[in-house]
Amino acid sequence: MPNPPAPTPKNLRMWQKVTRIDKIPQSAGIYRFRKKHSGKIRTQYLGLSESLRKRIKNHNKRKNSDIIEYKLVSHPRRLYRDPVGSKKRQRLNLAEKLHLQHEMKNGQNCFRNKQLKNWINKYNSLPKSKAAIKLVRRT
Repeated sequence: MPNPPAPTPKNLRMWQKVTRIDKIPQSAGIYRFRKKHSGKIRTQYLGLSESLRKRIKNHNKRKNSDIIEYKLVSHPRRLYRDPVGSKKRQRLNLAEKLHLQHEMKNGQNCFRNKQLKNWINKYNSLPKSKAAIKLVRRT
């Protein structure tokens, strides 16, 4: 099996809209809560989980009026080189970071922690040649 590419917003499939929470797959992926605000749909929260259904059911930021969407991340535990530091990160973790960076680039301001926003600021300031995310080893 070929190694999967880095999990950028472009190479993971489209967002899947949730109609019923019990229909969400129990596999790994990223999810977002969106709501209509001043006539525009804005992202409220973006997160990751090893089990999407379990996480979304028990999420404390979820409201009944939220639009819930998810993307499945195949091979979530494969390790990639983090361009911001010398660490190795799992594919699922990088998918969340890069998708949040993409949301914030489009003018959204999701609820997330300071550490994650610091990573995004450092990633945004990297030169294009250094921002490449490559597979470290097959896991």
